[in-house]
Amino acid sequence: MRRQPVNIVAAVIALTGQSALTVLPADLPEFAVASIRPTPPGNENSLTSISPGSFTARNITAVSLIAMAFKVLPFQVTGYARWANREGFEVEAKFAENASSWQRDVPLMVRALLERRFNLRVHADSRQGSVYALVPAQKELKLGKPSACMNSSGGGPNSFRAKGTTLSALCKHLSEVLGREVIDRTGVGGCYDIALTWEGELSAFPNAAGQGGLEDESTERSSTDRPSLATALKETLGLKLQRQKGSVSMIVVDHLEHPSEN
Repeated sequence: MRRQPVNIVAAVIALTGQSALTVLPADLPEFAVASIRPTPPGNENSLTSISPGSFTARNITAVSLIAMAFKVLPFQVTGYARWANREGFEVEAKFAENASSWQRDVPLMVRALLERRFNLRVHADSRQGSVYALVPAQKELKLGKPSACMNSSGGGPNSFRAKGTTLSALCKHLSEVLGREVIDRTGVGGCYDIALTWEGELSAFPNAAGQGGLEDESTERSSTDRPSLATALKETLGLKLQRQKGSVSMIVVDHLEHPSEN
């Protein structure tokens, strides 16, 4: 399975707007022009960017495009053939000149692209399963003073750094990292500066496939001198992850084809 870097999908999921499932196909805004090509063999670098005039995705899978289109994470997409999460594509698309903000709603435009070029058909579903709840680990949290909301964040599989971000944004990042939905149940509002780094091995946290064990509350550090995710959350922010049962929103793929020619 080709794993997309954390920031690719999360960056587009963070965009606001109407859920793509509530918009009729005939009403979807579209790119003025779009090119889709297979990623050349041996190219493992991935990149997604949105500029005032264009949308570009390098080495991105169909599953990640579907996740973008419906504002979910890749583990919330199911029912697809194996190639959809293994083969990468190069997508280059341009917005129409003088397009309105509605016509620049990237998730909706990606859905239109998938429906026309990949012949995508999906339906929504919800399933009971294990989720993680981000909750206080102690009476006094370690978030520091609230800061101006900037929604500027970045990170990777073992880090999260943000200026003026919410705990909900942290949950979205952890959902992508852990492969399981993380829900903000801290009861804490406002925005904060967060710098969190942990050991890359996440076997202590089972993913959506059920792999991994129970949360590791150990304060032991690894040979890299970085704490486990559980320890980093507790020591840095005064928070922890609790496994709970909950409803997980899913996008079920009914039909998907390789993209048509440009």
